[in-house]
Amino acid sequence: MTSRFYRPLAAISMAIALAACSQPTDIVFGSDPLKTMSENVELVRKLPDQDRDLLARYLMAREASAALGMPNIEGGPDRTPLVGKTVGEAIELARLWETKRKALAEARAVQEAKEADLRKRAQAERKAILDQLTESATVTLLEKRVVERDFREARPFDLLVLKFGLENKSKQAIVQLKGVVYVTDAVGDEVGSLLVDFDDRLEPGKVVQTDRGSAWHVTRTGRDYIERIADANGSTIKSRFEIESIAFADGTVVRAPEVD
Repeated sequence: MTSRFYRPLAAISMAIALAACSQPTDIVFGSDPLKTMSENVELVRKLPDQDRDLLARYLMAREASAALGMPNIEGGPDRTPLVGKTVGEAIELARLWETKRKALAEARAVQEAKEADLRKRAQAERKAILDQLTESATVTLLEKRVVERDFREARPFDLLVLKFGLENKSKQAIVQLKGVVYVTDAVGDEVGSLLVDFDDRLEPGKVVQTDRGSAWHVTRTGRDYIERIADANGSTIKSRFEIESIAFADGTVVRAPEVD
């Protein structure tokens, strides 16, 4: 009698359970959300395409952040356990995540645009000052030579010596000039670059040739710029000198700003 009473009750309970899950949004997640989805794949297919795709991206993003060990990654999905939550509730969480993600993307785009504008302005400012420096002086690489080491002269390393021609095109004396010489080979490929510092006074309109302050030890401990320039064919190399700063006799200093 008891058995006959419970059998209809069990059937009614099962019917209620099936009815409760007749909508895909009523599916309740177990401990493995992806497994829950695969076990209810036919019902999940009844979700609107937009909701289904969003939920799939959300669940995969949760799995990815968990696999990478980055639960709090910026713009990442909420890692609150989904056990006991319905698909409908998960979709709402996914919508919140999507909104937050889009907001972060838009904020990044705005920030990147601002940074790009600042770089553009800085580059324009640097170019203007470089042009001003170029109008004030000209520096040309005239000769490259390597002086062999000589222990009798207390010179334990070979010495790379660069000879430059300098012209002061300004109306006042230059007391110091700094810049970078860029060296390329015959086909235009980079050989190397070196910082150069001239601190001899150069009167207005004067042209000089000098190797003062333009010598470097060739240590032969690696293929750095000094060694590469020292070993390059001096008869075929090409060069370009970029003046970075000039100090004039009246105390004025013109310096090109650095740009990342």
